[in-house]
Amino acid sequence: MWSDIKYVYELHKKLIFFLGFAYGATIVFPAFGPALSVAVGDKMPLMSTAAFLCYTISFLFPPNPKLDTRIKPKNVFIAILILAPAILYFDMLSLPFQWGLLILFSLFTAQLGSAWTQYFRLMVINEHRGKVAALSIGLTFLILYICTIIIDYAPVRFALLLPVLLVLYSAKNLYDFYETDLPDFPSQHKGDTGQNHYALYILFVIIYISGGFTYAGIFPKFLPYAFISKYYNVQPLFFTVLFAGFIADKIGRKTMLYIGFAMVGLSFTTFMMPASYTSYLLTQTFTQIGWGFVNTYVWTVSADLSSYYGKRTIAARGVSCMLFGTVLGAIVAHFFNQAQFTLDIIYGAATLIPIFIGLILANFIPETLKYGTSNLSDSNLINSIDTQLEKDLLDQQNMVLEPLTNREKEIALLLLDNLTRNEICSTLNISINTLKTHIRHIYKKLGVTNKDSLRKKLEKPQIEKQLL
Repeated sequence: MWSDIKYVYELHKKLIFFLGFAYGATIVFPAFGPALSVAVGDKMPLMSTAAFLCYTISFLFPPNPKLDTRIKPKNVFIAILILAPAILYFDMLSLPFQWGLLILFSLFTAQLGSAWTQYFRLMVINEHRGKVAALSIGLTFLILYICTIIIDYAPVRFALLLPVLLVLYSAKNLYDFYETDLPDFPSQHKGDTGQNHYALYILFVIIYISGGFTYAGIFPKFLPYAFISKYYNVQPLFFTVLFAGFIADKIGRKTMLYIGFAMVGLSFTTFMMPASYTSYLLTQTFTQIGWGFVNTYVWTVSADLSSYYGKRTIAARGVSCMLFGTVLGAIVAHFFNQAQFTLDIIYGAATLIPIFIGLILANFIPETLKYGTSNLSDSNLINSIDTQLEKDLLDQQNMVLEPLTNREKEIALLLLDNLTRNEICSTLNISINTLKTHIRHIYKKLGVTNKDSLRKKLEKPQIEKQLL
């Protein structure tokens, strides 16, 4: 598992940091973030709701990495640089300027995230998407966690500088990717108009009504545990989300979704227990794990269907529906809070109902992991959705191994699979002395001295540096 995750990270780390920083900038500033809370205080809930709605709407209109000149990455980068001084002194601005700046920042960061969904579907093969999405989401919430902890000890200027730096780095990555010659893929299922994505949109809106309700309606009830919450909070998410990505790519996307539903359901059950540190920790743990799994499902499956049907808007609009559902849930929670309901079972029921409906709707969404395999019966489905990046990577590896004999190539690949020497001897039915001789020849021909340098030469060739 960890070797797979490490390989995917090394291959796509620039893409992972692209979303992690752009999404991180959003949730530490305009989207109910701690930086905004420090700057505006009690005005944050209303301002964040409006900013998050603008962010959601902007996500509906994804730029085309290959054709769309509507929003140039360089222009985004310049605009953020121009706005940076105003963001740094956000707390000193008049209220109208604060509103305008917050909305502009939300629109910019949304376009970065929306653009990321296009590169995600074009540059990452189906069997790696779950892990790339999970690593990106884990980084996002790690940033939120760090910001939440240091915000009370840092000057307000530093708190407002952080989202600026994060979004500048993402804008730079967007510019780099924009200059990359990317492949594009036609629909892999020409006889199908892609109706599944409408069911996907409805599913995301409904289940994230529950998500928005959780964060705006249930978490405020844990104010007595604010101190421990500050240090615990999203820890379960970024520690477990990698398992979600691994499950998505090895077992199936829907398995990941059902595990997420189960964890979220458990969190609402523990929420209805008598208030205590134990009930808080259980609720927080199950909630963060559950939504980490569901979050990974949204980003991964949206990209799967977008690639499968050859429609670039599906990826971005799937995420937009998730965000819209979150806003609706937060609004519902606001009315519940205004009504001052005292029974926790009412809040529990209000969050469980959308999840129950989501379980029903999930039956209409296909298992999209199979969309990257070559064993489907449909003759119109291409064998895989490998990108040019990974094809060139494999070609480069073949070139590196070219000086070796067939037996030496076989042994080199087994070494990379972390087989012991005894296991290789058993697999190939050769003696340990014969194996040592082959390994010596492999190292000499390839100009390496050990297995680590062999791995580095094969897994991180120059082609990756050129394209990433």
